[in-house]
Amino acid sequence: MNLLFIRNNIKVLSRNINQLVSPLLFFMVVMVFFPLGLGQDPELLSAVSVSVFWVVTMLSSLLSLDRIFKDDYEDGTLEQVYISVNSFYFFIISKISVHWLTSFLPIILFCPVTAVFLSMEYDKLIIMIIALLLGTPVLSVISAIGSSLTLSLKKGSFLISIITLPLYIPVLIWGCGISNLYQNNQPVDGGLAVLALLSVTSFILMPFAISAVLKIHIADSR
Repeated sequence: MNLLFIRNNIKVLSRNINQLVSPLLFFMVVMVFFPLGLGQDPELLSAVSVSVFWVVTMLSSLLSLDRIFKDDYEDGTLEQVYISVNSFYFFIISKISVHWLTSFLPIILFCPVTAVFLSMEYDKLIIMIIALLLGTPVLSVISAIGSSLTLSLKKGSFLISIITLPLYIPVLIWGCGISNLYQNNQPVDGGLAVLALLSVTSFILMPFAISAVLKIHIADSR
């Protein structure tokens, strides 16, 4: 059931290519032009590269988070799914999964390409990509929370950003901290394990809270 939801949502999104391309295009443009503004010092670029990757990745995701549930809410799909599907919980997990697959995964796949512009070392890049793979699912869950809270607002994009950005900060700090530990020749296994635990826990528990919020919006719309 969950895989069917994911496949159908990706099929719908594929019809709106702008929504799919915008986060990746924003990421690529910033990563290309950032070294031009900061300068061409390889040591300086390498020193800030991890932080830049994390910050730009998070900002890129803001371009798509307001549509996680919005389209389904406006066309009545959300209410129909709530009525007809035995488990609303799996539908929410599928929406979070689709957000990660379409917003974060393409950016992570392009990290090796853009790392060249920031003079990032190969081993440092590998650790950062692993941290992004483990940490960005948490960001998708947070994005879904923000999207659900502002679902009934006609212009909720700015409010979603205000809600989600502060919640992004702990993941940002932890993700950058892992790379700093690696640079100082300290073990990073514990930090990566914490990110993995946060992702799994948030994917399991937070859809229950999101479901409760969505049910309130559906009841109010009747």
